[in-house]
Amino acid sequence: MPDVRLVVAPAFRFAAERARAAVTAVVHFLSIVLPLRSSPAILTLLPFSMVGIAVLTNVNSGKNRHGKYRGLALEDVVGPDGLVIATQCVEELDDAIQTFLDRGERVVCLNGGDGTIQRVVSHVIKNDGGTENGMPLLLPLRGGTMNVIADNLKLSGKPHDICAKAVAAVDGNGSALPIVSLPTIRVEKQMASGTEVEYGFLFGNGALYRTHRLYYEETDGGNIAAVKIILKCLAAGLTHKTRYAPVFGGQTAMKVTIDGKQMEGDTFTICLAMMFKSLVLSFSPFREGEGDFYVLATSARVGQLAPKLHKLFWAKEGKPAPLPEEIFFNSKARELIIETSEGHTFDGEVYAIEEPHALRLTRGPDVRFLKL
Repeated sequence: MPDVRLVVAPAFRFAAERARAAVTAVVHFLSIVLPLRSSPAILTLLPFSMVGIAVLTNVNSGKNRHGKYRGLALEDVVGPDGLVIATQCVEELDDAIQTFLDRGERVVCLNGGDGTIQRVVSHVIKNDGGTENGMPLLLPLRGGTMNVIADNLKLSGKPHDICAKAVAAVDGNGSALPIVSLPTIRVEKQMASGTEVEYGFLFGNGALYRTHRLYYEETDGGNIAAVKIILKCLAAGLTHKTRYAPVFGGQTAMKVTIDGKQMEGDTFTICLAMMFKSLVLSFSPFREGEGDFYVLATSARVGQLAPKLHKLFWAKEGKPAPLPEEIFFNSKARELIIETSEGHTFDGEVYAIEEPHALRLTRGPDVRFLKL
């Protein structure tokens, strides 16, 4: 087993463990007597100061690298009833969140970025029954290179400050905590080696996949850096100059089917799906419609898209799509099927796949976040 570092105030560890055991026993008893485990009613009754707050730190995420996470002193923030786990690799992330699930932690702060959240959400859904009420409350601390999920939850500030607000909200709270539920996107990947399933909030391939790779390789992260790299790649795609030209200037061989209808073309510039309407800053390329998540897919080349960028980045409700729907889709959908041989990104994580595979995207379970 990987050596996962646990940091708990030694003087209070024994008492905290006993308190947690007592709370867990009560919850299990209620889950047998009443079908209410982890419902808002139980959250109201449980003394949250006894339950404490758990923190998972991904030391390899953008803002935690090079030992920066040590200066946050999150152990001091959560106090003796809290539990902090620092992870060095992906496998340790899984072990850490399983530790939280086994201990019955009800509030888990995630000191990492979108990729850390996606990994945790996938593990929780797969290993805790996939029911919203059986999951802990999550809270992103904006510790990553990409923090799109935290942006859409209106969370701002440094990890230390966000964690302190969470402690203040939980400690001594005599009523149900404020909660916001977000639906996930379920991505089922079918390859020759078998089928894999992940859950998250923002999927992309084509130009977005290639842009993400450059974003990680050449920037320190952040919304401004993301906009700069996108504009740089767009300009190169139009002029066919510099090494950035293939990012938007090239296309990806793929077949795209949305809600049972296959789009025209066998090469696409971009295909993305997300639960949030806003992509980065105020860019919102989606129109409303019937469906569970937003999809943007087009086989149009960058030269066709460039004159309509203002309509692409800021789609207006009630206005027609800037290009024919056969080659451009920017609305809601219930199912997205992609057949391709190129990789993709999911919540900022780059999946470099170079073999034929099929991806089926549908709505997944809701996940609960602590609302601050």
